[in-house]
Amino acid sequence: MGCATSPEKSKPPAPRSTITGSKIEKDSFSDFSERYRLKAREDERKGDLPKALKGWEVVKSFLPTDAEAGEKIAQLNKQIPAAADRHFQKGRALFQTHSYAAARKELLLALYLKPDHAEAIHYLKQKMAGEDSITYKVKKGDTIKGVARKIYEDPQKDFLIAYFNGLKIDGPIEPPMILKIPYLDPAPATRTFIPSKMAADPIPEIAMDTKEILGKVRTTYQEGNYQESAALTEKILEYDPANKETDELMNASYYQWGKQLSQERKYNEALKAFQRVDAGYKDVSFQLDHNRKQLAEVHYIKGVKFFIEEEIEKAIQEWESTLALEPNHPNAKKDIENGRHLLQKLKKIER
Repeated sequence: MGCATSPEKSKPPAPRSTITGSKIEKDSFSDFSERYRLKAREDERKGDLPKALKGWEVVKSFLPTDAEAGEKIAQLNKQIPAAADRHFQKGRALFQTHSYAAARKELLLALYLKPDHAEAIHYLKQKMAGEDSITYKVKKGDTIKGVARKIYEDPQKDFLIAYFNGLKIDGPIEPPMILKIPYLDPAPATRTFIPSKMAADPIPEIAMDTKEILGKVRTTYQEGNYQESAALTEKILEYDPANKETDELMNASYYQWGKQLSQERKYNEALKAFQRVDAGYKDVSFQLDHNRKQLAEVHYIKGVKFFIEEEIEKAIQEWESTLALEPNHPNAKKDIENGRHLLQKLKKIER
């Protein structure tokens, strides 16, 4: 969508808020309106009028008497429909000359500027139906915004998915729904996600001599390959659950592997390893508590970063994960409340 009014990704201006250790400075919340003022000016300069309008509306929601915000909102409410009509007229002319790719681009721009532009919707859904689109099978937990983020790497393009499928932007989607997703330039790449395993099974599915495997366990443990030695002990105990030496080696392997993962700051994996160790083994209770707190802090700091990037819903999710791991965390509960308050303000503006 390369033109003056095309939506483009832009990094938000650097906020004055900072992270001190794992604590949000007070102005992370109080400076919200000024951060949106700067964003609105920048979006307007770049020609992204809908984003600029939203930014000014946020400013006005926090500062109802702000003169600049009021003036800008009035101007943009006139400019945006006019710009949408210009793109539609250009798109229709290109369609009539059979320049379909260029026509689609102009019509999509018209729809971006004015999502209820009836003529642009008619051309895109009826006259150009089936052109340059893919299908997406809805999964449990999907949202229209989430699908837009996944396909286009831009949640702001949720309006495209909504209008091409006759849905409300904030409406629910559930399996087995199939969505029609229009291509944009460049076409979205197909990604394959391969889940990782905690430990690969090092033993083929054949009966093996327990003593031979136990010898391999000792060797791999002494070499410091605790992940493999832990997996081997699991295999022995499937055949010989009363084997005390194997049980001891399993505790030692998972314990050492957990410490190794913790030192690498892989706290989630470390927790899983320590949870396989018997409760009374060495200081495993301390290790569990330590890694739980560290993982909680990781989620908390992720939440802070999401908040600064104005991904408020993601920030709240991370802070909720923090509280699940560390219910007495000094900041997470208050930050969730503040985040939800800001979210309510933003949703009122979008209605």
